[in-house]
Amino acid sequence: MPGLVDLKMMLSQRHVFMKDPQSVEQKIRQLISDGPDKLQVVSDFDKTITKYSHLGKKVPSTNHIVESHSSIPDDIRDEFVRMQSRYRSVELDSTLSIEEKIPHMIDWAENGEDLFVKAKVNKNDLPQMVQDSHVLLRDGFNDLVKKMHDSQVPLLIFSAGIGDVLEEVLLQHSEITPGMKFVANYMVFDKNGDIVGFESDFIHTFNKNRDFVTTDLEWVENTRNRGNVILLGDMIGDVTMADGVSDPKTSLKIGFLNCNYQELLDVYLDKFDIVLENDQTMDVANFIVDGIINK
Repeated sequence: MPGLVDLKMMLSQRHVFMKDPQSVEQKIRQLISDGPDKLQVVSDFDKTITKYSHLGKKVPSTNHIVESHSSIPDDIRDEFVRMQSRYRSVELDSTLSIEEKIPHMIDWAENGEDLFVKAKVNKNDLPQMVQDSHVLLRDGFNDLVKKMHDSQVPLLIFSAGIGDVLEEVLLQHSEITPGMKFVANYMVFDKNGDIVGFESDFIHTFNKNRDFVTTDLEWVENTRNRGNVILLGDMIGDVTMADGVSDPKTSLKIGFLNCNYQELLDVYLDKFDIVLENDQTMDVANFIVDGIINK
């Protein structure tokens, strides 16, 4: 169990920011006191479980792994680039409200679906696409997965990316454990393995909430008495991923601020308990989970 001095040292690092340090400390103490049996972890995937960058080069998202692959025709790859530039700027625009952004996110998803179908993405090509990419998981993620698995702490991975690619990344770079659940955008394939579209109800950055989980009665039952949540995300929209948790008690929200630091820091501090600036590791999450498991 981390002592008070260790905790303060971890949270006083130059890249760690908090609006209310006393509240954060109290939350962590409560999580530790309640132990692993009351805990669940809810995490975004792209730029949260995966790194944002490595050696000065951006790490691809699950979408980009497919969109940028050499097997995609050049004209379609170019259109993916134009679409990414157009909609990503809207997604990150701090002057627009979430309500103003949502129609653009829906357009992005629908236009992207059309391009995936046009590119004739095949299910059997996904493992090679992941292998050819330079996707990387955050340092310490595999340690986090192991300790959560050993302590039977469930992990909900909630992504606006491509679920099929997400799972392949974990298979190649980590593992998929029985305690994991995935909520993401999954492809639909025909009998030849060619994509024909995506499953209904697109998940985008700003509609991540528990409504996507309630139909899984087994998961709902297994997490019913786990009202303590550690939430990990890199976008403002990620803060709602734990909304609707059964009998909520203590929620600690950790945000990875990967870019636009000066512009977005205050915005993130209003939404997340802890904000980590340009941190490509799971060190803070691991430290806190260690304390909860080894109390």
